[in-house]
Amino acid sequence: MRRQRRQGRSGLHRAGNGFCRARIDQGTWTDAVSVHDDKWKIDACPVNGPAVAARGKDVAVAWFTALDDNGKAYAAFSHDSGRTWGAPIRLDDSAALGHVDIELLDDGSAVATWVEFVNERSQFRARKVQSSGERSKPVVIAGAGDARVSGYPRLAKRGTDLVFAWTESSGPETQQIKTALGKLK
Repeated sequence: MRRQRRQGRSGLHRAGNGFCRARIDQGTWTDAVSVHDDKWKIDACPVNGPAVAARGKDVAVAWFTALDDNGKAYAAFSHDSGRTWGAPIRLDDSAALGHVDIELLDDGSAVATWVEFVNERSQFRARKVQSSGERSKPVVIAGAGDARVSGYPRLAKRGTDLVFAWTESSGPETQQIKTALGKLK
């Protein structure tokens, strides 16, 4: 599986009021295709960008949006190399801060991660999503204790292993990079 992120042969970007995708097809760029028009406009540089994973013609995208200052994280699937997209699937349960990532699994589903603000704390969370819209219960990877999740957490898949990485701070001078390993069933 080859993973592409924000650069390379597939371009993901916000254009106007939609989240768009363009790709190289037989040596030329295609017109951008909207993954989902969430109506969010940002008058700044969107550093809280999307993530994409692809295998063959299957593509999964995760993104953050903050329409009306309400942070939400979503995922969507394409089974035709991004020409068309399924309905967006909400990842968070209350108030996402974004920092999304996504990995396609061998069965066509995906594991997506995001940071969510819960009980006055930022938590690094993950859940499995299906293109049908079915979602597993979220799993809190980090942020349930006293330490604070910061930075841009990441997810990687190798075989039946999922590797999670994030930055955790327990004070202004104490930051640590943490990792966790999860096994797929």
